[in-house]
Parts: sequence; C-alpha cells; structure tokens
Amino acid sequence: MKIINKIKRKTVGSRKNALRLEYIDYYRNLPLEKAVFVEARNGKEIDGNNYYVLKELLSNPQYSGYRIYVSTEDGVAGKIRNKIDKMGLADAEYFIVTVDSSEYYKAIATSEYIVCDATLKNFFMKRECQVYLNVWHGTPFKVMGRKVAHEPHATGNAQKNFVAADYLLYPNEYMMDHMVEDYMISDISPAKAVLGGYPRNSAFFDNAKRDEIRRSQNLEGKRIYVYMPTHRPELMGSALNNILDEMDALLNSGEKDTEEILFAKIHPLAADDVDFSRFRNIRAFPAEYETYEFLNVADCLITDYSSVFYDFAVTGRKIVLYTYDEEEYLSTRGLYSPMSSLPFVQVKTVTDTINQARTPKEYDDSAFIAEYCSYDSADATKNLCSLVFGSESSASSQLKLSPVASNGLPNIMVYAGKLSTPDEIEAATEYLAKADTNEANYYLVFNRGDVKDNFSFLLNLPEDIRYFGRAGKMAPPINGKSYSSEDFRLEWLRCFDRMPVSEIVMLKEDDSQLCSLLKWKH
Repeated sequence: MKIINKIKRKTVGSRKNALRLEYIDYYRNLPLEKAVFVEARNGKEIDGNNYYVLKELLSNPQYSGYRIYVSTEDGVAGKIRNKIDKMGLADAEYFIVTVDSSEYYKAIATSEYIVCDATLKNFFMKRECQVYLNVWHGTPFKVMGRKVAHEPHATGNAQKNFVAADYLLYPNEYMMDHMVEDYMISDISPAKAVLGGYPRNSAFFDNAKRDEIRRSQNLEGKRIYVYMPTHRPELMGSALNNILDEMDALLNSGEKDTEEILFAKIHPLAADDVDFSRFRNIRAFPAEYETYEFLNVADCLITDYSSVFYDFAVTGRKIVLYTYDEEEYLSTRGLYSPMSSLPFVQVKTVTDTINQARTPKEYDDSAFIAEYCSYDSADATKNLCSLVFGSESSASSQLKLSPVASNGLPNIMVYAGKLSTPDEIEAATEYLAKADTNEANYYLVFNRGDVKDNFSFLLNLPEDIRYFGRAGKMAPPINGKSYSSEDFRLEWLRCFDRMPVSEIVMLKEDDSQLCSLLKWKH
C-alpha cells in the first residue's frame, strides 16, 4: 500500500510539474487575448460577487467582444452551467475551463482580464498588461491575516494576490483598513483600492426578482426566514438536527396564523447530515439560485457569527443572531469587534430565535447601515465593470479610488533561515527588535511550510514588523537541467510579484530555494 501511494504521489507531482511548465510556456510565448477569466470560490461554484460580474459581462452588449472563461473544479461544470442558464441568457457564449487542465492554465496565462473573489493558486504570475480585479468574498467579522491565532503564517498567497492585483474592491472603509493592515500590504501593493458596493448586494435592490421567486416557489402570503449558521464541527450531525427539529416544531403551519417557512443553508460538509423531507416547515436552501438572489426573499435572516449580516443589513429587514455557543466559539476565533457592538437581536435559545424572527424589528441599525452599506446600490456591478473594463476617467461617482496606503519608506526583506530552530527564531526576533521602523518597513520572509509547526513567534512580533510567507514551490527548470536567471525572475514574480524591495538582509544562508531566490535578487 505504501509503495502504491508513493507511486500515486509521484505521478500526481509529475503531472503538476508538467502543467506548471506548460503554463510558463503560455506565459512567456503567447500573446494576451481580449478575454476575461472569471474564478469564483476557487472554481467550486459560480456564486456571490463573481456571479453578478459574469452576468453583467454576458448580458451587456458593451462586453460582447470579450471571450469569457469560467473556471470550474472537475465534476461541477454541469452545476455551474445550470446556474448560468438561470440568468436567462440562453444565447450567451462562455467557455468552461476545468481547474488544473491545460485549458485552464492557458486561459489564465492569456486572458487580458482576471476577476477573482478569493486567491488564485500560488502558481499564478500576473503578466504585464494583464488587469487583475480582486473582489474578495465578504466584509470580515472574524479576524483575518496575521491576527488568526491558529495560522498567522498562512498569509503569503493572499499577500501575493493583493500585490499582483490592479484593483482591490472593498464595500466599506472598515474592510479596507483591516484587510490592508492584517495582510500587511500597505507600502508593497501598487493596486488601487476601490470603495464601491459589492456586486452581490445589488440583488437586495431587485424587488421584481424577489416577487418572481416568491411566486415561482409558492411563497406568496407566507413569512419566510433564512437560517445561515457559521460552519463548525460542533454544529453537525445530531447537534444540527436537534436545532432544526426544535425550530420546525415552533414554526406556524398556517392553520391558525400566517404560515412560516424556514430555509436552512447548511455547509456542504454538514448537508448530508440533514434529511429535509422529514420537516413540516423547514426546507433546504435552493441550490439553483445564486445565494443572495434567494436570500432577498427572506423577511428575516437568522445567523450567528457569519459576516452575511453586513450585507443583508442593507435591506432594512430584521436580523436575529442565534449565538447559543458564543463563549465556546469565541474561545478559538477572534472578532474585530465584540458581539455586543452589533445592533441586531441576539438570543441563546431556539424558542427566542423563532419568537424574535416573527416579531417586528425594534432596534435601530441606521448607523450600522451607514458605516458598512453606504456604497451598495442596484448599479454596483455595472459601475465596477465600467471602471475595470472601461476607463477610470469615466468611472461612476459612486466609486472612490485611491492607492493602497503607503508611508513612503523603503522596504527591507529579512531572511533568517528556515526558522525551524530556537536559535534561528531568536536571531530573527532580536534583529527585528532593533529595527528602526521610522526609517524603513521590515518584512521577515520565510517558507510557509517551514514554520507550520512553530508559528507562534509570529504572534509576538511587534505590530510594526511585517512578514511575508512564501507559498508553494519553484517550478522545474525551464531548460530541464539547472535553474537560470529567467527561472528566478519568474519565481520572484510568482512569490512577490511587484513588491518593491530596497534591501535584502541575509541573517543566514542555507540550501533552500527561497534563500537562492533572495541571493539572486540581492
């Protein structure tokens, strides 16, 4: 068995290396084409912001000259095609490319525009004249980047994507400030920050679509709730079913009062635990609709620690936070602001949850909406696409563009080895403790995999000391023999893209690829 697994790993590795070299060949030798490469949720789905970007590209004649590529994981192309077909664009032309196929690598290497709502895989290198729009996938409530206590080292690929991007979309200043700070991209990202409404939130302004879905799903005259809990291992199996059983027993069937229907959107890892056929008033969240398109049907949103409330708040409808396990959940995950700072109703029991869902909203969320939803509009997608695929000079006044924050100081990279021993960590921390951050920005660089078992020292670094964890491995040599200057040039782009560096300090040298790369750059 061990021998078979070893052969399988070697075969998979060989295929990946071959595709990496194929991608590099496309990157170096093929011209860009008038095309847009769209990736949502790493190819697992077409949903959220990029659903609406794709819909605008396929429906607006202004973009008819573009070839549209949609990336999908193997096995989900049919589901994605069905979702696109429901846009009502039967004649629209687009091309599905399967993640990690030759077609996928060619499309991402040659498309003039790239739109992503997370991070592109760590093989990606942005070409000159490519335009990269990163829309991300939500305003964060839980801490991100260097503040994530269980994986502060896992920032490198996100940092590289944010440095490579030409446009970074933020729906509010709060999100922009936290993402820039906690992914440490101020002073290294040449991108333009775009303060503008999230494309997916435009669904909340479409009352005609809301009425259409209510009619087609036989929901007219009924009170609709949507339950969207944060996924966690403790909310699976019997724990999840017990909550749904209790909710179902409390919902009105319509015999005496207005009928109540609750749609539960359960994480895929827990979805198989629930048999919805046994419920009277609870149904599975319909998979055939884009999430926010159907969420807009709801009279009330029930959630917990999910940042979906930042988006749904723009509707002005009631939000109930069912946080029965608040103390336990927050013991392992930090928040940017305490639960008590939110204006929404917070309850600890299922009975209170349903009672609150069916009563009118009595809290004032006007200040919350002003802070987090002020850029949202029905035209958010149209405005964003006009900016990116049109021209900045004609951009809507509803968008605000600015460079990512920069203090103007030089950037110094510091390499202290693999940081796998106490001596290496001590040498790095002692050097950085003496660094004058009034004169320069200091970035400790390391291989992400080297510190996966001893990353805790990163949590103790001063806030004005930054770091960049290199993700992934170098591709095989282009010439098949030994690494050349061209290989290292491409590897620098893969790891750090356009990050400006004035100096590299080598506290230690070793035989790692990262050390060789830094010595080449130095």
